[in-house]
Amino acid sequence: MIEAGVVLVATCRPGEYTRRVALPARDEPDPYANDRRLLDLASVLTVPGTLSTDERRRAEDLAYTDRRIRVALDTPDAGFTQVMAAGPELIRRWEHAPPTPKRSSPPCSTPAASAPTHP
Repeated sequence: MIEAGVVLVATCRPGEYTRRVALPARDEPDPYANDRRLLDLASVLTVPGTLSTDERRRAEDLAYTDRRIRVALDTPDAGFTQVMAAGPELIRRWEHAPPTPKRSSPPCSTPAASAPTHP
């Protein structure tokens, strides 16, 4: 990918990242070998799940002129960072994807991105 000049940008919950980069126990299957090779190339940026008081204040100020920020601030079930990363929109597209030659029906399960951020 690097030699081809490919850039990949993705979002992933910390637990999902940890699961995919972990080496399996000895003599156990390695279902995430390909994922690990890709993630080994990654520059990982950790984004907190909640805004600080100052970040919230700045976001509220910007929300007057940027509707996307207003929507993210007003979406309690997904959280600000998930909405800004388009999480709910990605899930909507996943769940309502039209059939393709490789898939005769829309997906039947929602990806892990829809899981709640906090217990």
